[in-house]
Amino acid sequence: MERSCITSYIIIGNMSDIRYLHNSLLKLSQRKKTSLKHLAEMFYPEIKNYDIAGYFYDLQKNNSREIRFSVKTGAMPHPEIWFHICRKYLTAKIYYFAQEPNSGNYRTNDCAGHYFPQRYIVEDAGGNVNAVVAQQHLYEQVAGIIPVSEPYTTLEAFAKAIKAKLAGNRIFDILVVDNRGKCISHDKNLICQWL
Repeated sequence: MERSCITSYIIIGNMSDIRYLHNSLLKLSQRKKTSLKHLAEMFYPEIKNYDIAGYFYDLQKNNSREIRFSVKTGAMPHPEIWFHICRKYLTAKIYYFAQEPNSGNYRTNDCAGHYFPQRYIVEDAGGNVNAVVAQQHLYEQVAGIIPVSEPYTTLEAFAKAIKAKLAGNRIFDILVVDNRGKCISHDKNLICQWL
């Protein structure tokens, strides 16, 4: 994969659903069959010729009601197969955070921000990347790398004040999307429109 997308997933549910799902994923992992094609063959055989390249890795069961793992795919996230799998379990719900490194494309379906609360990415000129939760934290993070003198009450005023001072530093929005991938972020919370 030339360009890649790394997506972090969390699946929550009742103890029995999570146990069965985790055991199934663990079996695939132990057999080294972690490609999305193997996943589709096992969980959704009625999908013929599933051809999305990618694989899952770093499978963890942190508690009896939660599984965490990551997926590497081509240039965009493909959570559809995971939504299909979760529909097979009555209580399973899936949340994800997808990032395409060096592209500025970040998204999550965790609109409440319970598992993935970050809403902004700050990348300094040295390549260090930090995820930021709220606007106030964004102001503080940027003030650590760019001289900012006055307090700002709106994201628009802040963006317009720092736009000329970025000099190799970059700020990105993390878009909140629904399960179909449609953006549901409020415009007033997006900084990129003013940068």
